[in-house]
Amino acid sequence: VAAANSKNSKRTIEIAETILKGDPSNFNALITLSGQLSQTLPTNNPEKDAQIAKTLEVTKKALAQPKHQGVTAAQWNPIQVQLHDTACLMLLNQGKHQDSIAECQAAIKLNPKDGYAWYWIGLSHRSALIDLSKKYNEAVEKYNAGRTNPDQLVVDELRTAMQGAEKVASDKRDETADAFKKAAAIGGEAGKQAEAELQKL
Repeated sequence: VAAANSKNSKRTIEIAETILKGDPSNFNALITLSGQLSQTLPTNNPEKDAQIAKTLEVTKKALAQPKHQGVTAAQWNPIQVQLHDTACLMLLNQGKHQDSIAECQAAIKLNPKDGYAWYWIGLSHRSALIDLSKKYNEAVEKYNAGRTNPDQLVVDELRTAMQGAEKVASDKRDETADAFKKAAAIGGEAGKQAEAELQKL
């Protein structure tokens, strides 16, 4: 607590890790370590990837701990939201978008006004949207290249594939926009970032 209050991240991490060596399920040490590791990610790899993986491991271990006796929902839920948010962000960094969305949705279930959770869901959807848009463009190119084919069946198949790719990309675009809109409506820093993403969209 003293190290955390003095904003000495390195020392806080060292002490939390020392506590966990003697008491691997110490909840306070787990949530402290989760928070400190997530806030001090290195900028370069492989150090960054290693710390993301470590943060995720610690965070999931904290999430697996049962609620302590005497702890109220008002005390417990914000901690759970924080842990789910951390897991969501780490998974987003790893490119595991569906898992990231699931963690953010768990946070939103506890706090529907979690703007960052909605924003990160939007980012996960946007990553998928980029890939789906590429697939749609490829389908358009194939259709345009083959539309003069004398075999009408081939042309119809190319058109169907293009329309299918368009529908999937369009649906994903709507999901992406919806998440960003929810973050923007909640406001705060996450809302500002979501507004910027909506403009790009």
